Amino acid sequence: MNSTRSKGSKRPTQPLPEAAAAVVPDLEIHGSAARSIHYVGNVTVGPRGAVAGGIHARTIVVAGEVRGNLHAEEAVRILAGARVTGDVHAPRVAIDGAARLQGRLAMRRRPEAPAVTDDAAVDALLSGQTPR
Repeated sequence: MNSTRSKGSKRPTQPLPEAAAAVVPDLEIHGSAARSIHYVGNVTVGPRGAVAGGIHARTIVVAGEVRGNLHAEEAVRILAGARVTGDVHAPRVAIDGAARLQGRLAMRRRPEAPAVTDDAAVDALLSGQTPR
């Protein structure tokens, strides 16, 4: 079991629950980032965010600008007004009508993904919720 230690202490202060070790907060970018981003959780580039480099994450939502390739394990959503210059690789992709994508789109199927469309998951993705 994982535990926390106080600085300078040699004994654990409190055990951490096993589930706490798996929680990863979402990463939100509201300014400029001039490098690639590799993150195990969800990444959102806000309306005033700009990334000059690729993004690798579980899910990616772009409302601002990205100049680089997007690689998502689960889904990519490009919102109205967003600008992406680069290739998009994900099993699920949603691009709002007023978004701009200059690049290629590669939708690969995840091995465990069902062959039938999951309408509830698509609706959740398009409404901005995290897919199940």
